[in-house]
Amino acid sequence: LAFAAHTFYKQQLRQRFELLASERFSRIAERFDEQQQRLDGLRRFFSFSSEITLREFDGYARPLLQRTLAYAWAPRVEAGQRAEFERLASAHTGPGYVIRDLDAQGQWRPASQRDHYFPVLYTQSGDRPGLPYGLDLAGQSGPQAALARALGPGSMAVSEPLTLFDTHSAEPGLLMVAPVFSDADPRGAAAGYVMALLSMRELVSEGRP
Repeated sequence: LAFAAHTFYKQQLRQRFELLASERFSRIAERFDEQQQRLDGLRRFFSFSSEITLREFDGYARPLLQRTLAYAWAPRVEAGQRAEFERLASAHTGPGYVIRDLDAQGQWRPASQRDHYFPVLYTQSGDRPGLPYGLDLAGQSGPQAALARALGPGSMAVSEPLTLFDTHSAEPGLLMVAPVFSDADPRGAAAGYVMALLSMRELVSEGRP
């Protein structure tokens, strides 16, 4: 009788756990779907516009900041365009805009010479740090791998968990990226990427014990 009662108790615990796990999984899936829809809307905003100003980007992205740490736009910059791009970007974001890398010690330095760059030009975040201006995603191993996986038209990719930028917190985050293509580019290469920076803690546990 004791063995039967113990077995029944374990079965009840397993059923409760499976129910709670299924509910949590569904909640996370819904939040990912919401993030995907918002990022796809931002991608279409860029795809069907000839030129978007910083003010227009801020006006579109700011209302989307719900369970999202930041949104950003990183255009493709060829090596020969770097100096001119940095000069023009300084007019939008303030003097001293530089395409830069974040090294293993967490120090900023000018980006190494590459064939092309994907630097953050526009960024919109809430109270917490987001994606810093000038960060070259092509120079960061985690984000760069996500950019490569997202190259199919209409596709998206999510990075592996990464440490949030411009913060001393060890809290992990995720970078969701979506390519924007240009009809004028016969190579089919991405003209840039729109991105959403997500907090894993908020995705998994916000509003839940």
